Amino acid sequence: MQLWQQRLQQLTVWWKTRLGQKLLQQEKQYLTEILQDKFGQHLILLATEEFADLITISRMHNSLRIDPFENNELSLPNNIDLIVIPHILAYCVTANEWLQSFWQVLVADGKVLITGFNFMSYLGISRILLKDNVRGLPSQLYSARQLKKLGLENDFKLLKQSYFAKNYNYEKVIKTIIHTQFGNLYSLLLSKQIVTVKTMEPNWQQTTKIGQQNLVNPFIGEKH
Repeated sequence: MQLWQQRLQQLTVWWKTRLGQKLLQQEKQYLTEILQDKFGQHLILLATEEFADLITISRMHNSLRIDPFENNELSLPNNIDLIVIPHILAYCVTANEWLQSFWQVLVADGKVLITGFNFMSYLGISRILLKDNVRGLPSQLYSARQLKKLGLENDFKLLKQSYFAKNYNYEKVIKTIIHTQFGNLYSLLLSKQIVTVKTMEPNWQQTTKIGQQNLVNPFIGEKH
């Protein structure tokens, strides 16, 4: 099991806590409201078991969940409309390569929806202060700002950045932390940009099977 998978496993344990369950419920509600408008689109949900029920929403169609704990080579079909990635990219060393692979399999106006914890929120400050209710929350490799930067570098356009799942106990820390964001979770909605210069670049990679694009294998050893 790679380091990013260990962090995800630690996160799934924390989701069983009282606060973890509350935030997970709010995140799933947030994603549900977005996905209900995607009927008929080809959707990929790259998420742990906790999010599995999102693909059974009554209005969903033509969707697939890929479990990040499956130890086999991940592959994605072409012509995907939307890729939803809760939390994984924040912990994954190969986030840049994954975004490159997502760009390849998306349709011309395809989108990537990323969610994660906002460590500049009340929750993040509580974690720094080693509060018991968030002590088990794993540290991240990438913040929302860093993932947004990686997206822009890989020919994505930022459509929307949101903070949600607010904790209204922030009054306790707002006097000392002026720049605190009030949402404990963030979302980034990125849209694929078509850059014509890409067609001028030689492709020396082995041709993949028609209709299928291999995703960078995240199970190879990570560099630390």
